[in-house]
Amino acid sequence: YGDHRDLHRVDRRQRQMCIRDRAKRLIDLANNYNKKSLAASPQNSLYWKTKAKNYYLFYQISQDPKMIMEGVEALKIAKKLAPTDPKIPYSLSIFYSLLADEEKNSKIKKEYMDLSIKEAKETVNLKPNDQGYKKFLDQLVKKYQ
Repeated sequence: YGDHRDLHRVDRRQRQMCIRDRAKRLIDLANNYNKKSLAASPQNSLYWKTKAKNYYLFYQISQDPKMIMEGVEALKIAKKLAPTDPKIPYSLSIFYSLLADEEKNSKIKKEYMDLSIKEAKETVNLKPNDQGYKKFLDQLVKKYQ
């Protein structure tokens, strides 16, 4: 009876390792394709936004805040390439909000919160008639009060 439970635990661990290996391979594949796209068209803001989205997904898998920081860096480049695209500061606002949620140091947490609000305000300024962006900003302000 005891041997059966041990075998079940081993089998479960093997499945988890297999899933982690597959996830790592998919992450590597996504990174490689994105690097190729960026190498071919480094001035294309869409590829930089894709890189940020990939890192957001990697963060969801790993729960590693470094993944969010990688996404922030990609979005900063996208913002330089497409300064009037409201989706970029919107995404930056979300990323900064996630970093604020993760941060334990109250001073750094406040900086991320301020950056999140700043980017949300910029989104509203770029697309003032979009009620969704205004609602998002209002929700952030309430969250941080």
